[in-house]
Amino acid sequence: MTHVKKMLLGALSFCLLLKLTSSEKLNDESINLVPGQQLLRTIPPDVSIELITSDIPIKYRYALFQAHSQIYSLILSFTNDVMTHGSHIESNNAGLIKLLGLRETSTHVFLRSNAPEPVNVYLGVELYTHSDPIPGGCNMEFDVETSPFLRVSYNAFITKIAYQPGSLGYKRGEVPKSCDVSYTSMDYDFYVYHLTEGNLEESDYFKAISIMMDLNRMKNEAKKVSPLFAMSRMTYAVTTYRRQGMVFNVVVRNKSDSAPYVPGVTYGCKLLGDTDSCADLLKPFEWLLAIVGALLGVFLCFFGHRFFKTALASFGFITTAMIIYIILIRWATMSYPATVAITLLVGVIGAFGWAFTWWLYGSPLVAVLLPGFDLGFLCGCILMFTPLGDLQLFQNDANYWLLIGCCVLLVSIILISFTKLLHILSCTVIGSYAAIFLIDYFIDGSLRYILIDVIRRATIPNYNNVINVIAYQTCDIILTIAWALLIIIATIFQHIRERGRPPFPFSEYRIRKLIRLELLQQQQEPETDPLLPNNSSITNPNYSRGRYQSIVF
Repeated sequence: MTHVKKMLLGALSFCLLLKLTSSEKLNDESINLVPGQQLLRTIPPDVSIELITSDIPIKYRYALFQAHSQIYSLILSFTNDVMTHGSHIESNNAGLIKLLGLRETSTHVFLRSNAPEPVNVYLGVELYTHSDPIPGGCNMEFDVETSPFLRVSYNAFITKIAYQPGSLGYKRGEVPKSCDVSYTSMDYDFYVYHLTEGNLEESDYFKAISIMMDLNRMKNEAKKVSPLFAMSRMTYAVTTYRRQGMVFNVVVRNKSDSAPYVPGVTYGCKLLGDTDSCADLLKPFEWLLAIVGALLGVFLCFFGHRFFKTALASFGFITTAMIIYIILIRWATMSYPATVAITLLVGVIGAFGWAFTWWLYGSPLVAVLLPGFDLGFLCGCILMFTPLGDLQLFQNDANYWLLIGCCVLLVSIILISFTKLLHILSCTVIGSYAAIFLIDYFIDGSLRYILIDVIRRATIPNYNNVINVIAYQTCDIILTIAWALLIIIATIFQHIRERGRPPFPFSEYRIRKLIRLELLQQQQEPETDPLLPNNSSITNPNYSRGRYQSIVF
């Protein structure tokens, strides 16, 4: 019996030792990184992994370690104890700099994931000499003493990218140079790389990260943003494009050498989570508004001039709704549903009001002014969407709105002599854009931001400091061509359809007024006139297939 107990105890001890050994082996797992080579690895949760690079030549001064994950945040630390303040960074795009000692030929950092499942991580390490600047070497705000990473934050409208100043490099064993000297000796370049619109795939995410980790590829494939657009020396702000992946990086330069920071990424929404999820589309009420707007746009595009009063009401609604929306967002403090409700109510009032002006006055010159102004406004928005809007000149709000105002007036002034053409163009251009707007939302394009960016400029304070880094990609080019073709086809269609008809319908109120005047004149005729006067008529254009009706007295 004693022998059996000993055997059981021995087996239990062996199993316990085996478990402890395997656990220790798991916790002590390491990955060797070769400088200049990038590596994709899957790491388990709650396991500390040592990232090592060795055989470092003495000429190199520091090593920049990077770890990137698309969904879950990673912890990159100098020690295995992540509780030490200032010893780690927790981020989806983590990076740390290890300064090398006098004779040090290898170095390491520790990587951990707190995700509930294994995570794919993109790893890399780069070596830099003493002549290269040190990204984040003059850190003043972040927790880690040398912070080579970017801090990316966003809301529904603006994405901010913050970084810390770099420092001049120095040889091993030397005293670091003063940050006052470094601060005036450094220049910074800001780069943006766009993922394919609406593409949330992990493989494309890692491909973009690979480009932005490599200095030469970044310069060739990413877009460099002018330093004039920085909110401050250490902060950039760009427009948030929902479901549009953007990878950012900063390059610090001295007179002869340069070094990149650790890239940061945003999709303008959360890939994981119940709130602000990238999977969220429009709410049911917003869907209804979008579909109704698109259908109204198609109607205006092909039948706007034929149903003249309906078109006038539509332009009255669009104009007044946009104006009241901008006023409410900018200066009122109310909930979003209340803002939408008031906007729709005022828009309906504006629609009836503008249609009433036609009923009252019947003047084509007055009637087409508002559609012409709307057309000019959209033309101004298109100009601001092009590289022209990136000029420093238009960071000034006065210059920006002056150009928009000039477009509003200029289009109407040029075409006011051709009132019918002006109205048809207004219907086709604005109507087709309303239809394209909905399609653009479905395919995660950029054309809807032609209008949205201008509304943001009007409603958000200090939005003039925000950069519109537009991802004008293949689907946008196709949609732009489709929009142009739709305008041309609809304009020709309406022109042919209206051939032979009077250019504008007659106002019912004006007809009744003319009838009353004619009757009044007849009543005032002298008694010497014949009892049976010649038939006289007031021509009343009946707006259907070129026929006229006459009111005979």
